[in-house]
Amino acid sequence: MISPKLHNLVKEFIEEFSERDLEELISSRVSSKPPSQVLTIVCDDTIHRIPPEILQGEVFVFSSGNFDTTNSATITGYLERRINALCDTLNKQTWTNIRLVYSGHAILAATAKLVVYRVTHIETDDVLYFGGQGYLEIGLRLRQLLGGAARRAD
Repeated sequence: MISPKLHNLVKEFIEEFSERDLEELISSRVSSKPPSQVLTIVCDDTIHRIPPEILQGEVFVFSSGNFDTTNSATITGYLERRINALCDTLNKQTWTNIRLVYSGHAILAATAKLVVYRVTHIETDDVLYFGGQGYLEIGLRLRQLLGGAARRAD
C-alpha cells in the first residue's frame, strides 16, 4: 500500500512532468540497482562438513578449529579477533542477503548474528541442521514481528 504522502508526490510529479517521465525515472533507478550480493557466514567449520549447496555467494568462516577456552579473557580475545575479521568482510561491500550457518559453540553463532545486525542492520537468514530433515533455512524477521507486538501493546 502506498502512503498518502507518496501518493501525493506521484500525483504532483505526473502533473508537472508526465507519467512516462515517472516510469523512466523509476525504471532507471531499478535497473541501475547493483546485483544481489549474498554472504554466507559459517559459525564454525570444525566438526561438520557443510554441503556445498548451503554455501551461497561469498563464504566467511567465523571460527575454525578449537579455540582456547582457558578463561574468560582468552575467549573474549578470540571473539574480538573474529569480530574484527567479520566486520572487515561486512564492510567491504554492500550485502543484500546474509545467511548464517549455525554450527559449533552457541557463543559463536550469537556473536556473529549480533555483529551482522549491528554493522549492517540486515537480519540474517539462519541455516540450521535438524537431523533427519537436514538443513533448513529460517527467515525470521524480528523487526517486523516486534513492530507488530509494539503496536498491539499500545
